[in-house]
Amino acid sequence: MARYESLRDRLPSLYRPDADDAVDPLLPLGRDDIAELDGDDGPIRFTATPRGEGSLIVTLNAPVPVRRLVLTPGRAPGSGFALEIRAVEGGGALSLAPVAVLAVSDSVAPVGVALPSTFAVQLKQRSLLALQLLSVAGVLERLSREAGDVMQSHWFAYADRAQNNPFFLRSLALEKLGLPAPDDPSVRHFPYIDDLGRLASLLSLPPWQEPVVQDGGGAATPETVETYRQRIARIVALYTNGLGTVDAMRRMTEAQLPVAIDAIPEQQDRPFSIEEFAALTTSALAVELPGKPTDYVGPLMHWPVTNDGLLPASPTVTVQSPTDEELAQVDADGDPVFAATVAPLLELYRGGSLRIGLAYKSTVPAGKTLRIQPSHDSWLAVDAGIVTATAGPGDDPTAPGPWKASKGGPGDRPTALLRTAENALWAGLGTGDLWRFDGAWTTALSGQPPIRCLAEDGLDLLFGTDTAFVRVPRFPDGAFTAAPGPGDGRAVNALLRGADGTWWAGTSKGLSSLKQDDSLKDTKLTAEVKALAQDSTGAIYAGGDFGLVAYRPDTNEWWLYSGEAFSDEVSEWIALDPSKLDDSHVFLPSVTSILRARDGALWLGTAQGLARYVARGEGGPVAFRTQLEAFPDLCPGAVFGLAEDERGLLWAATDRGLLRFDGRDFFQFQTTAKDWVQFGRADSVYLPDPSPRGAWRFRRAGSQWERFDDSLAAPDWVAFSGAARTKATEKAVYATAFTDSLAADVDSAPVDATQFVTRVKLDGDTRVADGGIPALPRLPAGGSEWRYLSLEPDDATLPASRPAWTIEGRLLPADTPAPDPEPGRYDLGLPDPLDEQSEFDEAVFAFPPAARVGFAWDPKHPLSVEVRLGSRGPNDSIDPAALDRVFDGMKQVRPAGVRAVLAVGEKPVRKES
Repeated sequence: MARYESLRDRLPSLYRPDADDAVDPLLPLGRDDIAELDGDDGPIRFTATPRGEGSLIVTLNAPVPVRRLVLTPGRAPGSGFALEIRAVEGGGALSLAPVAVLAVSDSVAPVGVALPSTFAVQLKQRSLLALQLLSVAGVLERLSREAGDVMQSHWFAYADRAQNNPFFLRSLALEKLGLPAPDDPSVRHFPYIDDLGRLASLLSLPPWQEPVVQDGGGAATPETVETYRQRIARIVALYTNGLGTVDAMRRMTEAQLPVAIDAIPEQQDRPFSIEEFAALTTSALAVELPGKPTDYVGPLMHWPVTNDGLLPASPTVTVQSPTDEELAQVDADGDPVFAATVAPLLELYRGGSLRIGLAYKSTVPAGKTLRIQPSHDSWLAVDAGIVTATAGPGDDPTAPGPWKASKGGPGDRPTALLRTAENALWAGLGTGDLWRFDGAWTTALSGQPPIRCLAEDGLDLLFGTDTAFVRVPRFPDGAFTAAPGPGDGRAVNALLRGADGTWWAGTSKGLSSLKQDDSLKDTKLTAEVKALAQDSTGAIYAGGDFGLVAYRPDTNEWWLYSGEAFSDEVSEWIALDPSKLDDSHVFLPSVTSILRARDGALWLGTAQGLARYVARGEGGPVAFRTQLEAFPDLCPGAVFGLAEDERGLLWAATDRGLLRFDGRDFFQFQTTAKDWVQFGRADSVYLPDPSPRGAWRFRRAGSQWERFDDSLAAPDWVAFSGAARTKATEKAVYATAFTDSLAADVDSAPVDATQFVTRVKLDGDTRVADGGIPALPRLPAGGSEWRYLSLEPDDATLPASRPAWTIEGRLLPADTPAPDPEPGRYDLGLPDPLDEQSEFDEAVFAFPPAARVGFAWDPKHPLSVEVRLGSRGPNDSIDPAALDRVFDGMKQVRPAGVRAVLAVGEKPVRKES
């Protein structure tokens, strides 16, 4: 107080406070000192009663909110006054503490709180000290607000946030609304961009000026603050983690696509997938051979085809018959120059694992063209048997549904499905039946022990049963026969052919390799193995009740996945002596299926959900941490099988139906919708807002998945208690498979697929057998050789001299092997062009030319990348302006020399040639 007195005495008299200025003096109010009370709908009726100490008791005639209190003009001039509002308690006493203190400016006091229907008003003149403190506080408040504005303008995560915008907040106040949450629609739709645009200009990332139409129609939608902020965040993350990668391409595509801000978090981003090799151009080949007519081929003639793509391609082939005029032509000897196109057969002669061809059983009419286009099928094993879906020409080759029952197939649940090289589909059942589909279902074997797995080895089919390993020749001269391998009655759960040709078997007695006599050679791992896989390093992964074991055959090293700790100082893998297997420190459920994906992730199907072992970048593009990610929020139950389709998408067969992963998002096929439903990013968990999925482990003691929570004061494992978001009523799927098929027409008139048959050459071309589902062989990557043939009729006249070739390319052998026919035309009596002393011309003769043949295919080129945008619904479309933005962004981040393709579904819409 002495300090205060000292300061007061030094002030000029005009500013020198009196002694009572240290407190706020009460100024008496009369009945007429309150001129007006205003509410939302105008003036409020009230009564005012003065009290002896200077207070004024105000009673509202109706309980309505008071928004403004107006004093008589001149009663409280300037800003040096305040109104204290006190409650009137029992007996008329006033509350000790004011309900509110209202600032008065020129006799007007805004009311920002709810007032009771009866209250006391006290007018006080602020002391000099109070005024000084208020002025200093005002300056500090203004500085704080300006500092906040500066901070917002320097950080893209905060710039132009609606929650800090005075206009936005005042608008809410006028509408009598409270402060909104960050995900409130009013925040998401806030359109005013100021500082955020200045910040983004550093990245040459201005706001989009033109609005775009989203999701198939409606009004064009402008870019809002929050979608713009999300785009900037994604671009910043892109530059942080480096350009020229698949992840950079994914982030750029996300950033440039419009966001459905009103959708649930899982479905705000449009689904899309990325393929590292794209079809840039369509390749075509019109077959020509030396000799006249050069553009016609006949049986036994063959030619090279070069597919400059990196992957086998499904070709479209045309076979054109000679015209009536051409068929009427004869040579000098009176022999026909041309032959009718009878039962044409196109064969992959060299370049495939089998010499396999496709034959048309009928004759192509004169002057007509048979066109054969690739089609594709997918197959699911369900409780009721097998269901299938077909993708026609130009559709998604993965045939992603919907599925319907396969006519004539097994009525019991298959345990395994397998497509073999001749394009046959095999189904093994728990009843012990083995079924085969080549366009129609047949029972290949019955009466076997329950079948657990299927595999292909050369010309044989392998399968494991409850008691044995069994080999079945796939092309028998009669009925199929089973040859069980020597064994001791153990169950064979899984079969795997290693990169070095070694066959591995996961059995009820451990991990074994197959000897030449099909007997089993045991390893040190003697616990039951349920699943097998191999990675590019040659490591063998074995799954079972023990979790996951990795075995290096080259070094004879064994490792067990533990996953107990999430620390750089504690390894997730423990060196193992498999003869002393101890799973007490294993933090995985029983592993039932394993898949090493193309992107390097190790996917695990378990008895209690799906998981993947993956490396996550931390601190930049070169710092990574491995972690296990689990998905109990999608699939809490059993996973029966994992497969990767030709586009690299993961399919998981589970007790909740079929799940699919496109590299970013998970989907579940839902029967009622007849479509895939998007469930959001795999790297995020939705509770319901997305957050990083993080590291997981499974605690066997409580049968509970746990998630590592690093947001805690002491980061630790926390039990996951969230409910599964996928539809629980979907029927279980136990296995998946994919096959090729065809769609054909003659001059646009459809031809049924039953008019075709697949044919396979065996035993050095001396035997021909029917193959699997009719389909053209795929063009191998690189060079291959093809042949034109014709189905050999049952009453064919065979040449007497041997060796010789039939019209279908079947070898009629002599004591010595015949040479392969060379490209060109030969006739009896003409010298062999390669060796005049050879009798080759008498053994191999030319059939008359019978067809023009053309190939067309889309090679997957190296140094290319394709982004394939998915659909948001049946009426979905994408604004061309948005497509331009995506494609321009793709070109910014692709590696030098790599060409980009943007497709919507199966249709390329932007392309670098």
